[in-house]
Amino acid sequence: MLAQLAWAARHCTTLAQADGEGMRYAARLHRDAQGRTRPGVMTGPRPSVEAQLEAALILAASERSAALSTHEAPERALSVILDAAAGAPGPVLDRWAALPEPTRAAAMSHLAWTARRAAPHEPTDTAGRLAHWLRDEARLWEDHIRRLGRGGQFRAPLAEVGECAPSVQLEAAVRLLTAGRTGTLPPSPYVCGCCGYDRALTVVRQPTPSGPPRARLLCEMCVLLGDASADPPPHAADRAAVSLRGHGRPPTAPE
Repeated sequence: MLAQLAWAARHCTTLAQADGEGMRYAARLHRDAQGRTRPGVMTGPRPSVEAQLEAALILAASERSAALSTHEAPERALSVILDAAAGAPGPVLDRWAALPEPTRAAAMSHLAWTARRAAPHEPTDTAGRLAHWLRDEARLWEDHIRRLGRGGQFRAPLAEVGECAPSVQLEAAVRLLTAGRTGTLPPSPYVCGCCGYDRALTVVRQPTPSGPPRARLLCEMCVLLGDASADPPPHAADRAAVSLRGHGRPPTAPE
């Protein structure tokens, strides 16, 4: 995801100004992308996850006026995320969680709308499934308003989004932001869904009460130990992605 954001921002002459480890890492990613002919993952040591997230937001802010995709620029949603990242002291996640729940849902709705035409990867974690579901709902809403021949603003169901942890929401928001910029919804992290190992992983598809199976990445040891069966119950986003498919229209705010 960082490689895709750096690639999209490679033509920017300057980066959005910030301080700290996140800014230094964003500058490294930016220089690395400028020397490439296609997106690629930069080798070398990586900073903390917090610094990586700040680097992603800096790269997205730097590229916001470049118009490198055919989608609408997500200015309103991006400003919400950047305000959460820079408006107050403390970790980015804490500032995101401090935002009112409707504000977070509105930001994610707009990001999903800008990413509705992005090519998806099969999600294998909760944040990926949330981002994938919101993208699908935005596409359904687009088809709905096209059939009706009138406009309308897509709004994600607040109840389903609110059941997700703030960390899941923020990760899904950054993935949707990346999708709106690059035209591709990033894949889930390449780590085992049980132990966190990142080598020789296998996609295991688990049956669900209805709808398609849920995909998870598992290492060989967890597959042999049968840890695939220890997965927690389907997340609200997974349940909604199945149940809302049969409705006549996607969920929206009261008209």
